[in-house]
Amino acid sequence: MHPPDEARLLQLEKDMFEALEAKDADALRRILAEDFVLHVPGSPPVEREAFIASVAAIPGTLLSVEGEGVRTRVYGEVGILTGTQRARVRLEDGTTVLSIGAFTDVALWRDGRWRMVQAHSVELKE
Repeated sequence: MHPPDEARLLQLEKDMFEALEAKDADALRRILAEDFVLHVPGSPPVEREAFIASVAAIPGTLLSVEGEGVRTRVYGEVGILTGTQRARVRLEDGTTVLSIGAFTDVALWRDGRWRMVQAHSVELKE
């Protein structure tokens, strides 16, 4: 079994961006722990299955989901990721919108791999 490290933690975040872009519920279930919760200021907490359903319900086509300035820290079996997420979406009317948010993700090392347990996101204005 490999010990928790920053390279694997960073891969978890890359996998998360790819799963979001593809709206891949199965991949999200592999990444997110059963007790995962999303916190967005001004909104109630969103638990794992509700979060996965909300990703599937995003209108239009996700053209890209990318992280910028992603930083990792490992504290034993706790991993913290921070950065900015940029998502481009083509709406059904053909217009493209850009969503930019600052995030903090928390992962725990469980059963020999990182699992995301909490996400905090704040929408930014450009």
